[in-house]
Amino acid sequence: MSIAWLIPLISVAAFVLLAFVGKRLPGGGAIVSLVAVAAGFGLAVYGFFDLRAADVAVNEGPGPFAVDFVSAGDLSIQVEDHMSQLDKRANKIKGFDYGDHWAEIEGDGELAVITWGSTATVVNEAIKMLRAKGQKIRLIAPRLLAPAQLEKMAEALDGVDRALVIELSHSEQFYRYLKGYFDLPCPVQSCHRPGPLPFRAEELVSEIEKWSAK
Repeated sequence: MSIAWLIPLISVAAFVLLAFVGKRLPGGGAIVSLVAVAAGFGLAVYGFFDLRAADVAVNEGPGPFAVDFVSAGDLSIQVEDHMSQLDKRANKIKGFDYGDHWAEIEGDGELAVITWGSTATVVNEAIKMLRAKGQKIRLIAPRLLAPAQLEKMAEALDGVDRALVIELSHSEQFYRYLKGYFDLPCPVQSCHRPGPLPFRAEELVSEIEKWSAK
């Protein structure tokens, strides 16, 4: 029996015992009230510890992935159990096959532009304008950031000589994320600026042309 089941039993037993004693002592009504509060607290704690959840649930269709909840079996307050629960949750998420929808990948060529989030839309528009001019540029826009898809990113960058990371960030957060998680096989340059104003397609065309001409 887990500790969660003992809490309400102990609370109810204490309530019955002290209620019986309280009737025979001065101020017994106050004692009964305190015991009732204690019993209610015990039941509340039980409800907290007795949370149950299904296995990891990830939507199977295309688009963003949502992890609803991940269970790790019976809950415990032991340190070693806590570590095993964390490992079990991490392995469930890492072991899931996210398929080809982990990123938007378009085009080919030796030059690649990597971006993410809402900036991907305007970057895609700029790349289409450049393709109309005859430039071959690959677009890689991850939808899934964690867990990092190391092998899939390596496949997406296969054959790329140089890459440009475009993001709306003052501190190059996405660029640093890529450098930190991935063994990038080519030189990578950052094109970034803070918001709130979004990039314009013409602005990015100019930036990509300057970068590709180097």
